[in-house]
Amino acid sequence: MAGTQAEKVARQYLDGLNALDVDAVIAVFSSDAVIRYPGLGVTDREGFRAYLGQATSVLSAFRIDDHELFSTDQGAAAHWSFDAKLNNGRSARCEGIDSWVVSPDGRIQVMDVYYDPSPLQAALQG
Repeated sequence: MAGTQAEKVARQYLDGLNALDVDAVIAVFSSDAVIRYPGLGVTDREGFRAYLGQATSVLSAFRIDDHELFSTDQGAAAHWSFDAKLNNGRSARCEGIDSWVVSPDGRIQVMDVYYDPSPLQAALQG
């Protein structure tokens, strides 16, 4: 369903990532959000903020593209891929799926991320 609140929030999240704007990404989450992310396990909004701060500090360029975005009134999911260029000159490409549950106030309440971060980790380690 195009144009749902959940789709708008998902797009805000993806746009924030593309801008490497940690504050814009975090702004779409409820204060009590639950985030399940590979390598982080279960974390909260501030734990995710810390992770994003570390991640963006090693990136010189980043682009995430959603290939398919599905939404309902309560949530959304996207199949995506990203291309990252690291400060060390290496690059990585990863593909995955995010799913978001959106609260009535229009913020992400739960986010589940499914992807294999090993290409990014390999580029970091060289």
